Order: sequence, then structure tokens, then C-alpha cells
Amino acid sequence: NLKQINKEVDDYKNTVNTMINHLLYETSEAKYFFIRPHIFGFQETLDKLCQSNSSFIRFGDGEAAIMNNEAIRFQKADATLAIRLRQLLNSQNEDIMVGIDYHLYYPNFNNTNDFIRIFYRINYNILMQKFNTFLNFNKQYYTTAVTSVYEIFNFWAFDEWYSKWRSIWNGKKITIICGDRVFKNIKFNIFDNAADINYFYVPSCDAWDNYNDILNKAKKIDKDRMIIIIAGPTAKPLAYDLAVEQKRRCLDLGHLAKDYDAYKKSAPTTTETLDKFFAPD
Repeated sequence: NLKQINKEVDDYKNTVNTMINHLLYETSEAKYFFIRPHIFGFQETLDKLCQSNSSFIRFGDGEAAIMNNEAIRFQKADATLAIRLRQLLNSQNEDIMVGIDYHLYYPNFNNTNDFIRIFYRINYNILMQKFNTFLNFNKQYYTTAVTSVYEIFNFWAFDEWYSKWRSIWNGKKITIICGDRVFKNIKFNIFDNAADINYFYVPSCDAWDNYNDILNKAKKIDKDRMIIIIAGPTAKPLAYDLAVEQKRRCLDLGHLAKDYDAYKKSAPTTTETLDKFFAPD
């Protein structure tokens, strides 16, 4: 089948060219040839979260797809959600920290596992095109993957890292907005040092379909509670709207609970386990 052979050859060429381009991006000279957004690194991002009362929303490859009117495993394509995400990506609200993909623009894979390195080298060109269309290159961004260091790095000061995270809600009342299966298989709950935890369950997939109902119910949560959100792309507008309208702290923390649990269990970080890790709960 000559058509199939030609397609496979073209796909191979595109993959190789993409990897070569990204290798150029990894060089120390890249700063002279590429325009990159301003992104605080992992430590700077977590320090800001610990030392301020800012809310936090995070954009990854899933949100990039949604903004480009594509569907992902967590959420079907939706034009209204796409518009909201594009707006939030460029929010000028000083009390809202916006996270984007640090490794996409500042690649350094000396300490990352094979899954992460290969993912970026194969997909960087597509991801960058999806993000660059909507980014404000004059805005200060933060690191999205600050919530999943165990799934990214081979070596890290993990104990100190998670202690910093836990200091944010230590002794405080929190409400976790998440799917009803998120904590089903979690043995070590990173939030267990909070003074009180309650859970507000939303759909694990396509939560945006019920956004108005979710938002209205979330507004009734007691004002003295910090809100943690684990709800895919819907977490971004939800955290933003609650933070702005009610002047309260909302943290979109994505994979943090699973990341901490995996670390405490010494779970392997193979291609198979990582693909399962990033799948919908």
C-alpha cells in the first residue's frame, strides 16, 4: 500500500524534524533565537503560593487543546469553554497566579524520566503552536507542573517539597471540589493535615456541561474555607470565578493528590504507569 507507506514516511520525517527543532530549543543559545514567555520556575512558583494568599489556575496540554476547539479525555470540545480559557490565560488579576508549561519553553531534561523527555521532544511543536496563539508574552506566568514533580523528576527533595505544599492548608478548613473517584485509590492524602476537610463532587468528565449549577452550589460553601479544585479544564473558570466574586482563595491543584500518594507508595514511573496516572479518574 504505497499511500500508507508514504504516510508513515511523512509521519516519521515530521517526528524527526520536530525532535531536532526541540533539541535546538534545549541549547543555551536558544534565548537568542526564540521568544519565550516569562515563567517562574518550580521553586519560585511554590514559594509564591506559600508566601501569598493568591489563587492559582493551571494550563497544560489539555487546556491548549480545548482552547483550539479540540476534545480531550477529560472534556469534549466546547466553544464557550475555549473562549473562557483564552481569557483566563491572559488574566491581569494580580491575585490570580496563572500556570503554564515550564518545560515546553525552558526544556532541561537532565533530571526528568524518559516518558516526560520523549513526550516533549515529540509533541513540543504542536503544543507550542497551540499555546503561542493565545499567550501574552509580556505577562508573568508560573509553572503548571508544580503539582506533579514525582511524575516528572528522577531526583528531587520530595519530603521538603511536599511539606511546603502541606503548609498552605495546615490547620485550615478546606473544601475539595473533585470527581467522586479522585480519592478512591489514594492511601496517603496530602490534605490530611487540614483542620477539616469536606468534599464537593462534580463529574469526572465533561464537568463544564454543568458549570452554572456547579458554580452556584460552590458559592454556598462557607467563606472561611479554602477551596481546592481537581476538575480538569472546568477547574480554571471555577477557581477564577469563585476567587474574584467571593474574594476567597481557590487553588486548582490537578494531579497533586495523586502525585503525593505515588511518592509515598514509591510507585514506579514507567510509560505504562504514567499514562494511567494522567488519565481521567
